[in-house]
Amino acid sequence: MWEVYNADGLTSAVTSRLPGQPVRIVFERIVQEQSAEVRTISSESSVLNDAVGGFRQAGNIAQSPADISSNSAIASQNSLNEMLLTRSRDLLKTYIARNEVTNKVKVADRVLEAVMDSSAELDGKTLNLIMKAYNTCNNAEKSIQTFEEVFGVAGDGSRSAVKQQFDGKLVANISALNIFTISSLLRSHALLGDYKSALRVLSAVEGNEEFSIDGKQSLSWSGKGDPLNMRPDTKCYNIVLAAAARRGTKEGLEAAVEIFDSMPNPSINNPPLGKPAKNLVTYNTMLNALANFGQHQNAQDLFDSMKETGVRPDRVTFTSLIKAFLKSGNLEKALDLLDDMKWVGIQPDRVSYNSIIEFLCNANRLFEARDLVNEMETSRISPDSMTYGLLMKGLLRSNKPAACLTLFESACADSLTSALTDNVQLYTTAITAAASLGDHERALELVSRMNRVGVKPNKKTLTALMSAMLAGRKYDAASDIFTKIKSPDSYAISVGLQALCYAGRFEQAQNLLAGQKSGQKALKGKQVMDGYNVLLRSSLDAGDFNVARDTLVSAIIDMEWGCNQHTEIAFFFSDWSSWSGVHSIQGDIRYHRGGPSPFV
Repeated sequence: MWEVYNADGLTSAVTSRLPGQPVRIVFERIVQEQSAEVRTISSESSVLNDAVGGFRQAGNIAQSPADISSNSAIASQNSLNEMLLTRSRDLLKTYIARNEVTNKVKVADRVLEAVMDSSAELDGKTLNLIMKAYNTCNNAEKSIQTFEEVFGVAGDGSRSAVKQQFDGKLVANISALNIFTISSLLRSHALLGDYKSALRVLSAVEGNEEFSIDGKQSLSWSGKGDPLNMRPDTKCYNIVLAAAARRGTKEGLEAAVEIFDSMPNPSINNPPLGKPAKNLVTYNTMLNALANFGQHQNAQDLFDSMKETGVRPDRVTFTSLIKAFLKSGNLEKALDLLDDMKWVGIQPDRVSYNSIIEFLCNANRLFEARDLVNEMETSRISPDSMTYGLLMKGLLRSNKPAACLTLFESACADSLTSALTDNVQLYTTAITAAASLGDHERALELVSRMNRVGVKPNKKTLTALMSAMLAGRKYDAASDIFTKIKSPDSYAISVGLQALCYAGRFEQAQNLLAGQKSGQKALKGKQVMDGYNVLLRSSLDAGDFNVARDTLVSAIIDMEWGCNQHTEIAFFFSDWSSWSGVHSIQGDIRYHRGGPSPFV
């Protein structure tokens, strides 16, 4: 039996354990005779509302009689607060596990509201889950803000003053400032790519007030939290190391190397109160950082030193080292490492194979890539959608669109791989192949299949379809597709300009080009001039010389203002008599009657 005080409390008890599931509760009040009351919970939003509502009303309903002592009232309130925190944790864990802590379902916000309404004091477990919930929905700023609110210290570890949004209503007990909430804070900075603030937090936790970075000095947090459970461990350092490594900049790599070198190698002689020692995750993170920069020799040296310390490499270790050698173009060494993995009893996975397959496809070594796929299947490692995507793109780059479509259709027909093809990237590549073949009907059929299997076309899919329509001379259809693309990128705009011009929609094309000069700039200078070129040719072919003259004037003005001083505008004079006075528009227009060689 669950201790509840009213109907909302009972609803909360059930829905926090069975969120999202329709529940029919029938109950009878004992104190007063009353008809049975039935409540049905049908939607997730009502689940969340009722759960938090139950928390709030529990505190309002449970009133102590006048003859109960103040100590009993305090004990009762503490019991209610503990029940509130327990229910909050259950709710947060459920939504985090189901990956439904999104900006739309603001479960962490609602929990904080309930905690403040009841004047409860947050404990470490609940605060950690709240911060984790914010991090899960990529709202790291709110996680840092909550940390600052309850502890009154700057979340970046600096001496900056903290402005409390809730005027001190949101509080936590001193033991809540521990290694777990600190880890969540470090993850928040890592999500934001702010390894400098994460480093400052580490210094603050260690009591180091001498550390300064970006002109901000750290503030010691010694004495502000749980003294027995605050010292950062290897996991904390790994979070900061990964944040620096993921920056992808030389500065970030240098910071990662500095963090890595500051940690001692694993040994039984490591002092218990010193800096935490490296572990397998530390080595793998550093190896991956070196691999991303193609520093294969440094990666190899690190791998060798890792083995000397007795840390056993795993699949991630080998995969990172393979990536390092592939970045440097050393395929043979990468293949040797693949064999070494098997030799030491580590089965390569799809990531390991796909890294090498991608290298082979980019190098146009498609037969070797296909052999590696066969090796995967022999080793009972099923290719995934990325494997097929790499092969299909490799065939397209090799100007083999028919083979690309054949590979896609064979994967669709195979019961073992058909599910993999329900992927927007694979369909988009297949549609691009159909466009290369000029087969617009095949492209349309592929889009229809996408819709039937529930795969939604994206911007790249529609752009590929537009290209297929252009190849099939279906210009009106291509321009209609362009109008359906929301926020088109530069390539989509370039293809869309062609569609509008070939369809004779010159005014729309002119407006699109004009938009590139009025704050909507997406095209580069050369792309803008290519657009003018297409519009000029199309309008001349259509005999619309007014549009052609306006286009030429706009192109000249763009070039005069530095759009692209070296771009040539080639056009064909289909009717010279209509252009007898064009040269007066600009002093230096040279032309060649009957050929595409004039330029401005």
